[in-house]
Amino acid sequence: MNEDKFLKDLLADYHPRLSDDRQFMGRLQRQMELVEEVKAYQRAETRKNRRLSIWMLAVGIVVGCMVTLASFTLPAIMETYVNGTEPELILVLLHNVRYIGLAIGAAFVTFSLLFTMRMVNLKP
Repeated sequence: MNEDKFLKDLLADYHPRLSDDRQFMGRLQRQMELVEEVKAYQRAETRKNRRLSIWMLAVGIVVGCMVTLASFTLPAIMETYVNGTEPELILVLLHNVRYIGLAIGAAFVTFSLLFTMRMVNLKP
């Protein structure tokens, strides 16, 4: 009973003031304009990310192809170094330089494709 009287007394002094329609509509319009600005910014960022991802794909493919093509020419160059080399690890690397080059080229292309797919699939 005392709690009800306490709440009734507390709420008796509460008289909320309603703003007029023009102020409400002005605030609502400003908030809607801010929402549109944020949406425009997100669209611009998405376009920028897509352009960047396409450039990264192109760079990855070019670098991957260059490394792959270089791996086909390097074994002829590396054969001169095989004769004077004694450590086994270096000999193994020199004998397998073509496969190492192919793996590096494939890695560049794969990572550029993965990065591109990740950036293109971002939701605005």
